[in-house]
Amino acid sequence: MVGTLRFVSSKSIQDLIDKNLINYDPEGDVVNVNPYDSRDKIRDDFDGWVFPDGSLFYNHDNQLSDAAFVFSEDHDPSKASFFLPSLENFF
Repeated sequence: MVGTLRFVSSKSIQDLIDKNLINYDPEGDVVNVNPYDSRDKIRDDFDGWVFPDGSLFYNHDNQLSDAAFVFSEDHDPSKASFFLPSLENFF
């Protein structure tokens, strides 16, 4: 098993952004969780959840190598970046 699918209810996207350190670029329409702190180390409070929206994630110092292994097309755990799956039109 790779993970679980969770549904989150919120009155606004801003609530999710503020509470979960989500990267948001209104011009590029990028919304996702930032797993890294200011030193590019995995945050202590990062619990592993992300939006399955096809986002590009960076594998700084192989800290997300398990995810890179699961989600990269060539299954190279040392990949510098990888794309999350997109569950658009899943239901």
